Amino acid sequence: SSMAVRKSTDNAHYFAGVNADFFQTSGRVGEPLSNCIVEGEIFRLVNNGRVHFSSGKDWVDIFKTKFSAKISNGTVSKKVSGINKALGTNDLALFTSRYASKTVTAEGVAEVTIKPVEGVVKCGTTKFVVTSAPVTTGGSAIPAGECVLAGSSSNVDFVSGLKEGDELTLTLNITSDGKDINDIVGQVGGLPEILHEGEILGTEASPSLLDPLHPRTAIGYNADRTKLVMLVVDGRGVSAGVSSPDLAAIMLNTGCSYAMNLDGGGSSSLYIEALGTRNKPSDGKERAVANGVFAVANCP
Repeated sequence: SSMAVRKSTDNAHYFAGVNADFFQTSGRVGEPLSNCIVEGEIFRLVNNGRVHFSSGKDWVDIFKTKFSAKISNGTVSKKVSGINKALGTNDLALFTSRYASKTVTAEGVAEVTIKPVEGVVKCGTTKFVVTSAPVTTGGSAIPAGECVLAGSSSNVDFVSGLKEGDELTLTLNITSDGKDINDIVGQVGGLPEILHEGEILGTEASPSLLDPLHPRTAIGYNADRTKLVMLVVDGRGVSAGVSSPDLAAIMLNTGCSYAMNLDGGGSSSLYIEALGTRNKPSDGKERAVANGVFAVANCP
């Protein structure tokens, strides 16, 4: 509910929504596990093979996505392994000020601050200007509105060779089944897809996730994509809860042909602007979560 209140303006009312992606419960607690794109700005990008609910200016879809990205200083291009994701061996990653006040990197990782020319990191092409000298001390501060480019192992020399004032170009492409989908406005992850072309699915996750009765959250739409359904089922003592196949059956009964499972348990929450939280979260109160999906009225 606090997301809706914070994001709403006189001409954009976040009037209904549900919680979205699963998130880290250890390490960087609260970090979404999958992709997160908000109003065209990339908050997080990873290739983890999970299904995503995505929307554009005039479309919605549920699919698995892959991204490819490279950053160039005009003479050398390097593969980017992710945006706002943990840095692994031989990785080159981008951390935006949406991530934290500083990176979580070890000494020996080369880092440099870079500023997007047009303000945010997005699909397609984003140009940057280097705004600091490279350092290898780890844990670099991420200035508001800027980013940190971090390189480990084989990418240390590339980052260390940059200097203040250099211009960089990030080229980023998102695909699904080989088709470019770079007009994504919003995207959140979940697991699994539970309804496809009107058929209940039950093979994309482990039985330990699919079978037990739990509070659950789902999002889906009908065959011609004119009706969106956001749904929460309570559980864990509040009510019996549902299995994933039962959740799919409920979504099918609402008229959906496509649906996916979002984070459940104590995270499950349904919000309406006029009435507040409508379900009874199993924690006894709303849980702070990584992100949500909202319907927005763009009018006074």
